[in-house]
Amino acid sequence: MSVALASEYQLVQNAQLPQRWSQSARKSLAILEATARKEATAQMEAAGGSFCGQFPVDPAFKVLSLEYSAPNPDIARAIRRVDSVPNPPLPSHVVAIQSTAVDADLSLAMGVSLTPGRHTSYLVDARALQQSNSAAVAARKADGDKWGPACDEMFRGCRCVTGQEVVFYTAVKEPAGEVPIGKETDIICAEYDNLVSKGQFATVDRFGGDHTVNMTGNALIQNDGKAISKGYAVAHRARVTSNVYGKANDVSLQRLAETVWSVVEKRLSFMPAYRDLVITEQGKPFMLGATATNIISLTENQGVMLHLDTDDGVWTIILWFHRHSGIIAGGEFVLPSLGISFQPLDFTIVVFAANTIVHGTRPLQTTGKIIRWGSSHFLRFKDVNALAQLGAAYGVDELDAKQRDQLEEVDAANSKDGVGAARRVASCMAAERKAAIEAQKAAC
Repeated sequence: MSVALASEYQLVQNAQLPQRWSQSARKSLAILEATARKEATAQMEAAGGSFCGQFPVDPAFKVLSLEYSAPNPDIARAIRRVDSVPNPPLPSHVVAIQSTAVDADLSLAMGVSLTPGRHTSYLVDARALQQSNSAAVAARKADGDKWGPACDEMFRGCRCVTGQEVVFYTAVKEPAGEVPIGKETDIICAEYDNLVSKGQFATVDRFGGDHTVNMTGNALIQNDGKAISKGYAVAHRARVTSNVYGKANDVSLQRLAETVWSVVEKRLSFMPAYRDLVITEQGKPFMLGATATNIISLTENQGVMLHLDTDDGVWTIILWFHRHSGIIAGGEFVLPSLGISFQPLDFTIVVFAANTIVHGTRPLQTTGKIIRWGSSHFLRFKDVNALAQLGAAYGVDELDAKQRDQLEEVDAANSKDGVGAARRVASCMAAERKAAIEAQKAAC
């Protein structure tokens, strides 16, 4: 047993598990896992190959390209390229849990439910994780805030876990993993298609670097970029100016967020407790349904530089899905501080602490009409707090109408007297809103 594993195992042994997790329950879960692992191994040996979940791979090589076939690209085929590279081992601070007893204890303690025999749990040294985060940020800076040689070098050192069901535990409890989805895929796809076709996502390209992102959800004020987190002002503009503005849009957005949330909730039973802990009564009206999500992003065949989402809530949900046929080369999701990367399959989901673990997506090239959508569901505290204060000042039900009226006033000033006049009007409105927010804070 390695030092890292021994240390984490000691934490598990010292944990005060609730009474309902009796020794017999823990032993039963461990026996179930051990039996399932043997059965899964026998099935793989009989098939003459290796399987990660339901996805056939050769674990000795990285998955660099995937091929999807129409009309339902829900099964990907890994392509062995001439330039295929060996799959490196995990870094020394990431250790696979071999003991089914430790795996069972951690699953019970964290409320994580994974497929017996078809998943791998890892223990991560938290201090080394932070050091690796710093190295990843330094690589990004060395490349000029884009994917370059330094970031690619980190990627080459990451082990590919495409198609696997995985969870990572650290001393500060930061799991990440892939969750397969069942019947909910139809609902999720339909709502994304509806929102995209109706123009509910607005393009945000103010992040710098080499990517643009489409945003929707409950951001603060559409004409006041200084009052909200950078880049999200246009997210609300999309809702206000849409031809389907109003209840129909909100229902579609809510159904999407709640369906994705329900899928995650099935595997990570602590998510409702997290939501109830961080979302106040004043903040609930600005969530997308009964979730801890107020903003959803969407990218299309897009690489994203290595970064931390320092202003976001504890848990971020990212999912991927595909449209049409073709080949995708590159586009791996990279977690360099965990020493892993993977090719997102159709409806791969990762749940992780995006404000703590550096992450990004390598640039990709496509052949054919294939489209890879990548979407993040997250909580931006700054927007929700400000909206809650404004809701208290003006009334929650009246706030949307007020924002719409203000946008129309700014647009009218722009049409009549030009950009300068519009900016002056917007500035006065921003001052009014900030004063209302501060007054509410003082009253509390």
